[in-house]
Amino acid sequence: MNVPAPRRLALTGLELATLAGRAGWTPPPGFGGPRAAPGALRRAEAGLVERGIMTTGPGAGGPSLAVPVAANLAVFAAAVATICVESRVRGDGSTAWYAVTDRLGASLFALGDGAAELSLFPAELLGRELIRAVPSFPPDDETARAFALGLAPEPPPAGRAPLAALAHQDADPDTADGTPLSWREREFAEHLRRRTFGMLRCLVTGAPDGWRVAGQVLWLATDAGWVGALPAGAEHGRRMVDLIPVTRQQIGAWIAPHLSTVVGATR
Repeated sequence: MNVPAPRRLALTGLELATLAGRAGWTPPPGFGGPRAAPGALRRAEAGLVERGIMTTGPGAGGPSLAVPVAANLAVFAAAVATICVESRVRGDGSTAWYAVTDRLGASLFALGDGAAELSLFPAELLGRELIRAVPSFPPDDETARAFALGLAPEPPPAGRAPLAALAHQDADPDTADGTPLSWREREFAEHLRRRTFGMLRCLVTGAPDGWRVAGQVLWLATDAGWVGALPAGAEHGRRMVDLIPVTRQQIGAWIAPHLSTVVGATR
């Protein structure tokens, strides 16, 4: 059975706001651009008609959404779960929102200057689509030189650490959560902070009992690649995490348990 390829559409912030207004849908925070003058909206609408994204017909109601675009936005309105993926790696940030129904998925990628990419895809392709939201970053200069010389880079940071040491990468790990660290924990926290230059966070929300956060995924960008933080219970009253080296291709597997919780609660 052939699975349809994702359908993608690049839009300016004004175009997205125009489509959302016509559909009666509110874009996620950070999308859609600022409020625009009526003249700018009319020009955006005319451009969308020219591109076939909106269509004209008899009557005075103005242009309507093309059927595929209406279906794309309807996924956000009818979603049983949404996933927000935010990352910041070496100063470059990105944001993507996903919406999932039983059969379809949709996404919005921020492209800068208010622009966005709107996508529609079969729900079974969600795992592959999520990979697109995980930045693929080049190694830093020191690691690149090690590769060029045929030297093995230092392995990714791995082990157990207090969650507070991750949440406050720019703080003194001794006072990150008000609880002193052991010398071994302090040494590991400093090692991790020295090698970390970015972070990715995924929030999974669902609507079984009203919209609520169902789960969170946290990854760190290090000089040896991505490292995932997996909850490991509590020790001495502090929440702990296990740090595990991961690849971009594994993001769907990390999100899947939280998504299953949401989808199962709606059935």
